[in-house]
Amino acid sequence: MQIKDIDLMDGILHVHRSKYKSSRLVPMSWGLAENCRDYYTQLGYYQGKNGYFFEVSPGVPYTSGSCYNRFRSFLEEAGIRSKGRGRGPRLHDARHTYAVYALDHMVKQGMDIYCALPILSSYMGHRTIESTEKYVRLVPSFHNDIIDALKPIYNGLFPEVVG
Repeated sequence: MQIKDIDLMDGILHVHRSKYKSSRLVPMSWGLAENCRDYYTQLGYYQGKNGYFFEVSPGVPYTSGSCYNRFRSFLEEAGIRSKGRGRGPRLHDARHTYAVYALDHMVKQGMDIYCALPILSSYMGHRTIESTEKYVRLVPSFHNDIIDALKPIYNGLFPEVVG
């Protein structure tokens, strides 16, 4: 990302020409915006400076290869074994994890899941909700929350089986 594409005051990222050459505005959480402001200050960036926000060295942006290598080193430091290239854990798995937890958070805040999905879809830069649904996987820790949320709908519909 270019420095000019990050609005640190309002916490907005301007993503240009991502997948399918689409562009979008992405709001940052308060914590992420704060960390980016600190990073910006620590590196001595100044208003009007051009260039990349994250650089491997001055004027050299991170590439997908350098991000992949950095991720692998983090996994190794944490004692997490790789199953081989492309077999997990993968850097892209963080995107799947984000989608699951963001959707869960919205629902726990009282948002209807059918309203939350289009918001998440837009945020992730997807053209369709179906693309986002591929990212959202049901994880075991969410089963009870879903059952509890559905009880008012199906309560009494199925007779309890006593064995």
